[in-house]
Amino acid sequence: MKLKTYIFITIILTLLCFSYSNEICLKLNNVTIADLNNIPINVPIEDLPDKFKCYCRCLLKDILDENGKMDVELALNSYPVAYVEKVKTCKKRYDHMESESCNYAAFAFSCLHFEQIT
Repeated sequence: MKLKTYIFITIILTLLCFSYSNEICLKLNNVTIADLNNIPINVPIEDLPDKFKCYCRCLLKDILDENGKMDVELALNSYPVAYVEKVKTCKKRYDHMESESCNYAAFAFSCLHFEQIT
């Protein structure tokens, strides 16, 4: 079963567009705001070009450990408790994935920012 993600670019722009790290991540991954705006809404994460997946990895760098997995302790240092709870849930959901490629980070990013956790 393919996991489909609905990427709402307005949310990305609201959350990230003006952050310093976002600008660095855009440049490092050769991604533009126009590229983000042109992502098809119903594209499955696994079908995204690597540059978008690695952009997500870059955005999450503050909460990824040396193995590229989300680290709850790192999240506790910088984020509110509600976000840390989402980190715990998303970590549990996706930690079975390998983290060498940027796939793990793309799924984790989607989970943290777009999925409704219940």
